[in-house]
Amino acid sequence: MGQPTDSSPREEPGVYGVTALAGQLAVITLAACSRGGQSQPDSARDDERFAAVERAVFATDSASRIDAIALEAAAVGPRRSFRTRVISARDGRLRFEQSFGEGEIYVAAIGPSGAWEWDGRSPTVAALSAAGLSAVRGHDFLMLAVLPRTRLVFERLQDSVAFDLAPAWAAKCRDVLGAPLRIYYDGATNLPLGYEVRNHNGAGAEDVRAVFGPWARQDDRMVPRSVTLHQGADRYEFTFTRVEPVTFSDSLLIPPRPFRR
Repeated sequence: MGQPTDSSPREEPGVYGVTALAGQLAVITLAACSRGGQSQPDSARDDERFAAVERAVFATDSASRIDAIALEAAAVGPRRSFRTRVISARDGRLRFEQSFGEGEIYVAAIGPSGAWEWDGRSPTVAALSAAGLSAVRGHDFLMLAVLPRTRLVFERLQDSVAFDLAPAWAAKCRDVLGAPLRIYYDGATNLPLGYEVRNHNGAGAEDVRAVFGPWARQDDRMVPRSVTLHQGADRYEFTFTRVEPVTFSDSLLIPPRPFRR
C-alpha cells in the first residue's frame, strides 16, 4: 500500500500496515481456489490433508459447526501498542479492525461483492486496493492457515520441508496480486506453524513471516496463544485475548458510511 500519512491510521510508520491507499475505487472480490492442472488423486489427497488440519485445530466433532472465528489481540510493534480484532468466516468473508488509542482506528471488510476500508477519522469509506486486501488478509491469522483454499489461489502441497528447523509440510499459494504465499504445518500434528507473505505497500521489508506461538487446548479446540510477524528487523507481537467460534453476520460487511462515487 501507499506511504502512511499523519491523518491515516497505521500499525507503525513504514511497516506492514493496512493504511488506506488513496486512488481509484476498485471492487475486489474474494479470492477463489484454483485447482487447475491437478489430477483427481492430487485433489483427493489435498482434501484429506486440509481436513486433517481442521481436525487438528477444530476437532473432528466440531469442525463442521464452526461458521466463523473471532480473534482479539493485544499487539506490540517497534514503536507503539495497538489492539486488533478479526472476525473471519469459513467462506472467506472477513471484518478487520485495529485501534491505536485517542480515537484512531482502522476498519476493513472483505465480502463476496467487494472490499472496503475506513480510516475512522475520514468522512468517507474507500474501496480496498489489491495491496490493502493482501495486507488485511495477512492478518487473517487462524482461518488463513486452516482454510487457505477459500482465501488464496492454491497451487500445490509440498512435503518434507522445514519451518524453524521443525519437520513440516507446506501449502504453496498466491495472493490476490499473484505473489507467492506459503503456509507451513507441523509434520506430526498438522497444526499450523506459520506462513510467509509479501508486503505490497512499498514501505519496509518486502517479505513478512508469521510465526504462531504455542498452541493450547480450549474446550474441544486447539488455539494459538500468539503470533509474531517478522518484517526485516521489525517484530509485531500479537497476544490473543479471545479466540472463539461465532456466527458471521453480513451486517459486518456494511460500511459505516457510504462510498463516495
